[in-house]
Amino acid sequence: MDDVNPQIKAIATYKQSALHWNRSLFEERFAEIYEKAVLAYEDIASRTNVKVHPREAKIQYLETVKQDYRQFRDISLKGSQGAAVREAKTLHSREYLKDGGKSVFLIENYLGGVYHLTADEVLYEEGICIIQESKNSTKKFLPSISDIKDGLFKLILFANLDLLRVDGHKVNFSTRLKLTGYKVRGNIRFPCTEKELGKFASSNNVSSTQLNLLRKLNLEATQNRNLTIEIGGNDG
Repeated sequence: MDDVNPQIKAIATYKQSALHWNRSLFEERFAEIYEKAVLAYEDIASRTNVKVHPREAKIQYLETVKQDYRQFRDISLKGSQGAAVREAKTLHSREYLKDGGKSVFLIENYLGGVYHLTADEVLYEEGICIIQESKNSTKKFLPSISDIKDGLFKLILFANLDLLRVDGHKVNFSTRLKLTGYKVRGNIRFPCTEKELGKFASSNNVSSTQLNLLRKLNLEATQNRNLTIEIGGNDG
Protein backbone atom coordinates (compact mmCIF):
# COMPACT_ATOMS: atom_id res chain seq x y z
CA MET A 1 0.00 0.00 0.00
CA ASP A 2 2.97 2.32 0.54
CA ASP A 3 3.50 2.24 -3.24
CA VAL A 4 -0.13 2.08 -4.35
CA ASN A 5 -1.69 4.96 -2.41
CA PRO A 6 0.72 7.66 -3.68
CA GLN A 7 0.14 6.41 -7.23
CA ILE A 8 -3.65 6.72 -6.84
CA LYS A 9 -3.26 10.27 -5.52
CA ALA A 10 -0.92 11.16 -8.40
CA ILE A 11 -3.38 9.79 -10.98
CA ALA A 12 -6.24 11.75 -9.42
CA THR A 13 -4.39 15.05 -9.91
CA TYR A 14 -2.67 14.23 -13.22
CA LYS A 15 -3.47 16.75 -15.98
CA GLN A 16 -2.12 15.10 -19.12
CA SER A 17 -3.29 12.09 -21.17
CA ALA A 18 -3.36 8.46 -20.02
CA LEU A 19 -0.86 7.66 -22.76
CA HIS A 20 1.57 10.28 -21.38
CA TRP A 21 1.11 8.87 -17.85
CA ASN A 22 1.83 5.31 -19.00
CA ARG A 23 4.94 6.33 -20.88
CA SER A 24 6.27 8.39 -17.98
CA LEU A 25 5.61 5.61 -15.49
CA PHE A 26 7.30 3.08 -17.73
CA GLU A 27 10.39 5.21 -18.30
CA GLU A 28 10.76 6.33 -14.67
CA ARG A 29 9.51 3.53 -12.41
CA PHE A 30 8.81 0.33 -14.37
CA ALA A 31 12.17 -1.30 -13.59
CA GLU A 32 11.90 -0.46 -9.89
CA ILE A 33 8.34 -1.83 -9.61
CA TYR A 34 9.22 -4.94 -11.61
CA GLU A 35 12.23 -5.71 -9.39
CA LYS A 36 10.07 -5.30 -6.27
CA ALA A 37 7.56 -7.73 -7.75
CA VAL A 38 10.30 -10.30 -8.41
CA LEU A 39 11.48 -10.02 -4.79
CA ALA A 40 7.91 -10.28 -3.53
CA TYR A 41 7.31 -13.47 -5.50
CA GLU A 42 10.52 -14.96 -4.12
CA ASP A 43 9.46 -14.06 -0.59
CA ILE A 44 6.05 -15.70 -1.10
CA ALA A 45 7.73 -18.79 -2.54
CA SER A 46 10.04 -19.01 0.44
CA ARG A 47 7.26 -18.64 3.01
CA THR A 48 4.80 -21.00 1.31
CA ASN A 49 7.25 -23.50 -0.15
CA VAL A 50 5.70 -23.00 -3.59
CA LYS A 51 7.97 -22.93 -6.62
CA VAL A 52 7.91 -19.94 -8.96
CA HIS A 53 9.55 -19.34 -12.32
CA PRO A 54 13.34 -18.83 -12.09
CA ARG A 55 14.55 -15.34 -11.23
CA GLU A 56 17.05 -15.31 -14.09
CA ALA A 57 14.36 -15.39 -16.79
CA LYS A 58 12.50 -12.47 -15.21
CA ILE A 59 15.64 -10.35 -14.91
CA GLN A 60 16.63 -11.15 -18.49
CA TYR A 61 13.19 -9.99 -19.65
CA LEU A 62 13.56 -6.78 -17.63
CA GLU A 63 16.95 -6.05 -19.22
CA THR A 64 15.41 -6.52 -22.66
CA VAL A 65 12.64 -4.08 -21.81
CA LYS A 66 15.07 -1.49 -20.40
CA GLN A 67 17.13 -1.53 -23.58
CA ASP A 68 14.37 -0.34 -25.86
CA TYR A 69 10.85 0.87 -25.10
CA ARG A 70 9.77 0.36 -28.71
CA GLN A 71 10.89 -3.26 -28.58
CA PHE A 72 8.85 -3.77 -25.40
CA ARG A 73 5.82 -2.20 -27.09
CA ASP A 74 6.23 -4.54 -30.05
CA ILE A 75 6.45 -7.54 -27.69
CA SER A 76 3.23 -6.43 -26.00
CA LEU A 77 1.48 -5.88 -29.34
CA LYS A 78 2.46 -9.36 -30.52
CA GLY A 79 0.98 -10.78 -27.32
CA SER A 80 -2.21 -8.78 -27.81
CA GLN A 81 -2.44 -9.87 -31.44
CA GLY A 82 -1.86 -13.50 -30.52
CA ALA A 83 -4.63 -13.38 -27.90
CA ALA A 84 -7.03 -11.86 -30.42
CA VAL A 85 -6.21 -14.50 -33.03
CA ARG A 86 -6.79 -17.27 -30.48
CA GLU A 87 -10.12 -15.72 -29.52
CA ALA A 88 -11.12 -15.54 -33.19
CA LYS A 89 -10.67 -19.31 -33.43
CA THR A 90 -12.75 -20.05 -30.33
CA LEU A 91 -16.49 -20.69 -30.21
CA HIS A 92 -18.50 -20.15 -27.03
CA SER A 93 -21.88 -21.48 -25.96
CA ARG A 94 -23.20 -17.90 -25.59
CA GLU A 95 -22.59 -17.29 -29.29
CA TYR A 96 -25.02 -18.43 -31.97
CA LEU A 97 -22.94 -17.92 -35.10
CA LYS A 98 -24.43 -18.54 -38.50
CA ASP A 99 -24.15 -15.27 -40.45
CA GLY A 100 -20.41 -14.82 -40.93
CA GLY A 101 -16.96 -15.56 -39.56
CA LYS A 102 -14.93 -14.20 -36.64
CA SER A 103 -12.43 -11.46 -37.45
CA VAL A 104 -9.53 -9.63 -35.82
CA PHE A 105 -9.36 -5.82 -35.85
CA LEU A 106 -6.32 -3.61 -35.38
CA ILE A 107 -7.57 -0.34 -33.88
CA GLU A 108 -5.38 2.75 -33.63
CA ASN A 109 -6.31 5.86 -31.66
CA TYR A 110 -5.18 9.42 -32.35
CA LEU A 111 -2.46 9.17 -29.68
CA GLY A 112 -0.82 6.25 -31.45
CA GLY A 113 -2.15 3.49 -29.19
CA VAL A 114 -2.77 0.20 -31.01
CA TYR A 115 -5.21 -2.46 -29.87
CA HIS A 116 -6.24 -5.85 -31.21
CA LEU A 117 -9.91 -6.78 -30.78
CA THR A 118 -12.15 -9.48 -32.16
CA ALA A 119 -15.72 -9.47 -33.42
CA ASP A 120 -17.94 -12.54 -33.38
CA GLU A 121 -18.99 -12.15 -36.99
CA VAL A 122 -18.30 -9.95 -40.00
CA LEU A 123 -20.64 -10.07 -42.98
CA TYR A 124 -21.67 -7.92 -45.91
CA GLU A 125 -25.18 -6.72 -46.67
CA GLU A 126 -25.83 -4.50 -49.70
CA GLY A 127 -22.21 -3.42 -49.80
CA ILE A 128 -22.09 -2.54 -46.09
CA CYS A 129 -19.64 -4.32 -43.78
CA ILE A 130 -21.54 -5.42 -40.66
CA ILE A 131 -19.51 -5.91 -37.47
CA GLN A 132 -21.65 -8.20 -35.36
CA GLU A 133 -21.55 -9.42 -31.77
CA SER A 134 -23.78 -12.44 -31.07
CA LYS A 135 -25.23 -13.45 -27.71
CA ASN A 136 -27.40 -16.52 -27.24
CA SER A 137 -29.56 -18.18 -24.59
CA THR A 138 -30.61 -21.82 -24.91
CA LYS A 139 -33.08 -21.69 -22.00
CA LYS A 140 -34.44 -18.14 -21.77
CA PHE A 141 -36.15 -15.58 -23.97
CA LEU A 142 -33.05 -13.36 -24.03
CA PRO A 143 -29.38 -13.72 -23.06
CA SER A 144 -28.33 -12.47 -19.62
CA ILE A 145 -27.98 -8.76 -18.91
CA SER A 146 -24.22 -9.19 -18.44
CA ASP A 147 -23.88 -10.80 -21.89
CA ILE A 148 -25.95 -8.04 -23.49
CA LYS A 149 -23.84 -5.34 -21.79
CA ASP A 150 -20.66 -7.10 -22.92
CA GLY A 151 -21.82 -7.06 -26.54
CA LEU A 152 -22.98 -3.44 -26.40
CA PHE A 153 -19.74 -2.23 -24.82
CA LYS A 154 -17.63 -3.63 -27.63
CA LEU A 155 -20.00 -2.56 -30.41
CA ILE A 156 -20.25 1.04 -29.20
CA LEU A 157 -16.46 1.18 -29.54
CA PHE A 158 -16.63 -0.22 -33.08
CA ALA A 159 -19.55 2.08 -33.96
CA ASN A 160 -17.47 5.15 -33.16
CA LEU A 161 -14.53 4.30 -35.41
CA ASP A 162 -13.70 7.17 -37.76
CA LEU A 163 -13.10 4.77 -40.63
CA LEU A 164 -12.65 1.09 -41.38
CA ARG A 165 -10.27 -0.42 -43.91
CA VAL A 166 -10.41 -3.99 -45.20
CA ASP A 167 -7.33 -5.14 -47.14
CA GLY A 168 -6.25 -1.50 -47.28
CA HIS A 169 -9.51 -0.25 -48.78
CA LYS A 170 -11.91 2.03 -46.95
CA VAL A 171 -15.36 0.46 -46.55
CA ASN A 172 -18.74 1.61 -45.30
CA PHE A 173 -19.63 -0.21 -42.10
CA SER A 174 -22.24 -0.62 -39.43
CA THR A 175 -22.50 -2.58 -36.17
CA ARG A 176 -25.11 -5.01 -34.93
CA LEU A 177 -25.86 -6.82 -31.69
CA LYS A 178 -27.60 -10.10 -32.45
CA LEU A 179 -29.56 -11.60 -29.56
CA THR A 180 -31.06 -15.07 -29.91
CA GLY A 181 -33.22 -16.85 -27.37
CA TYR A 182 -35.31 -19.90 -26.65
CA LYS A 183 -38.59 -20.17 -28.59
CA VAL A 184 -38.57 -16.55 -29.74
CA ARG A 185 -41.38 -16.03 -32.27
CA GLY A 186 -40.45 -13.91 -35.25
CA ASN A 187 -37.74 -11.28 -35.09
CA ILE A 188 -37.32 -7.57 -34.60
CA ARG A 189 -34.60 -5.04 -35.33
CA PHE A 190 -34.00 -1.91 -33.25
CA PRO A 191 -34.38 1.00 -33.62
CA CYS A 192 -38.06 0.56 -34.40
CA THR A 193 -41.40 2.17 -33.64
CA GLU A 194 -43.32 1.53 -30.43
CA LYS A 195 -46.03 -0.13 -32.52
CA GLU A 196 -43.54 -2.62 -33.98
CA LEU A 197 -42.10 -3.30 -30.55
CA GLY A 198 -45.57 -3.85 -29.09
CA LYS A 199 -46.51 -6.32 -31.82
CA PHE A 200 -43.32 -8.35 -31.24
CA ALA A 201 -43.84 -8.28 -27.46
CA SER A 202 -47.44 -9.42 -27.81
CA SER A 203 -46.60 -12.34 -30.12
CA ASN A 204 -44.02 -13.53 -27.57
CA ASN A 205 -46.21 -12.89 -24.52
CA VAL A 206 -43.34 -11.11 -22.78
CA SER A 207 -43.40 -10.11 -19.12
CA SER A 208 -43.34 -6.49 -17.97
CA THR A 209 -39.67 -6.92 -17.06
CA GLN A 210 -38.83 -8.25 -20.52
CA LEU A 211 -40.82 -5.46 -22.18
CA ASN A 212 -38.90 -2.89 -20.16
CA LEU A 213 -35.63 -4.43 -21.33
CA LEU A 214 -36.80 -4.38 -24.96
CA ARG A 215 -37.63 -0.69 -24.66
CA LYS A 216 -34.19 0.04 -23.19
CA LEU A 217 -32.53 -1.83 -26.05
CA ASN A 218 -34.59 0.14 -28.56
CA LEU A 219 -33.49 3.37 -26.89
CA GLU A 220 -29.85 2.22 -26.95
CA ALA A 221 -30.04 1.59 -30.69
CA THR A 222 -31.84 4.88 -31.26
CA GLN A 223 -29.24 6.97 -29.45
CA ASN A 224 -26.10 5.26 -30.76
CA ARG A 225 -25.36 5.99 -34.37
CA ASN A 226 -24.26 3.12 -36.56
CA LEU A 227 -25.71 0.50 -34.19
CA THR A 228 -28.65 -1.86 -34.65
CA ILE A 229 -29.92 -4.63 -32.36
CA GLU A 230 -31.59 -7.72 -33.78
CA ILE A 231 -33.59 -10.25 -31.76
CA GLY A 232 -34.71 -13.65 -32.99
CA GLY A 233 -34.96 -17.33 -32.18
CA ASN A 234 -32.12 -19.85 -32.11
CA ASP A 235 -34.15 -22.75 -33.50
CA GLY A 236 -33.85 -21.83 -37.13
